[in-house]
Amino acid sequence: MWLPNLFNVFLWLFALDAGLTATLDAYQALAGTQSTLFASLHATVATITAIVALIVLLAVCSYKKTPWRLVLLPLIFVFWGSLVFIPLPAFVSLEKIFRFAGLAQLMVVGGCFWTMRTRFPNRPWQIPSQVFAGSTFSIARVFWSTLIKIFIVAPSLIVGICISLVWTLEKVSNGFISIRSDGLYTEKRIYDYDGREIHLLPTVHIASPDFYANLIRELPKSETVILPEGVTDRKNLIRDGLDYSGPAESAGLSTQPSFVEMSKLAFRPCDVDVSEFSESTLRDLNSISKCLKRWTAGDHAACLEELSQMRSPDLNLMKEDLLNKRNTRVNEALKGALLEFKHIGIPWGAAHMPGIEDDILKMGAKRRSGERVCVFRWADLTLNF
Repeated sequence: MWLPNLFNVFLWLFALDAGLTATLDAYQALAGTQSTLFASLHATVATITAIVALIVLLAVCSYKKTPWRLVLLPLIFVFWGSLVFIPLPAFVSLEKIFRFAGLAQLMVVGGCFWTMRTRFPNRPWQIPSQVFAGSTFSIARVFWSTLIKIFIVAPSLIVGICISLVWTLEKVSNGFISIRSDGLYTEKRIYDYDGREIHLLPTVHIASPDFYANLIRELPKSETVILPEGVTDRKNLIRDGLDYSGPAESAGLSTQPSFVEMSKLAFRPCDVDVSEFSESTLRDLNSISKCLKRWTAGDHAACLEELSQMRSPDLNLMKEDLLNKRNTRVNEALKGALLEFKHIGIPWGAAHMPGIEDDILKMGAKRRSGERVCVFRWADLTLNF
């Protein structure tokens, strides 16, 4: 009978995929790099597992008697893995989550086979065909089960993912980014430091045109300095630059302008040069640069091809280069600016803000006020390809 074989093949493939994922995680942790051979094998097995999982999903409830409880969690893991991982970044760093993804999958495998061992002690490594005895196919059952999957199960999972994503994003960003029913927002905050004001102005690379003006609207015009974000590339290491105009135009939005030119205020450069980044980060930035160039040129197929060829980033190195090094530099510039100016504006990416805020609170600054600024409204987004 093909039905028990289908369920067993899915569980064995899921177990193999879990083993390969854990092996890749361990290899990268020990060697500091990925194994191309294992990565290719893992991608193949993961693809086959997803295809078989789709067939199992269609079979579940289409027959009167299927052991759906044994395959439910693996199916969720394959199709809606974000339900397993999305809440975790609020408590655990992303690099640790990805490092232990294989272990989490192995735990799911272990739970499945432990259940099989309990239910089928004589044949603990497979679901016996007797379980499917009398399991007849029914058109009516297929119809109703499909309706339930499409209109109840899928929407419930999507709502769960969205709620988890919103909550996690706000938690990770320390409230500097928030998703509301009408759009995406950042929160600008003012801190008092011995009578001087520090303005944290969380920005994004792509937004509605009025967002950038609203972000710096309340900066005083006198005794004010801006510490602008913007890495330099004196050695031309990012060959194609980082031009976000293509994705911005596709969404009907604008790219981030120069806050120095917009405000006409004094400024102090404080960002790093890309030559200070690791080779791994430079490789990833060049890959992103190529994707953006293809998108801007209107060659979306080539952009997707570039994305598919990107190697998994080293999250630890990327965090150190793109966040920690740059946050340290802006913190040093802030200490110098506090000696000269009464108002300091820091319009940096929202991802930097939790770290920058932590630094200024350690200096003794006190948070005084906050105001949400709309990045863009959902109704304003367009899809222009």
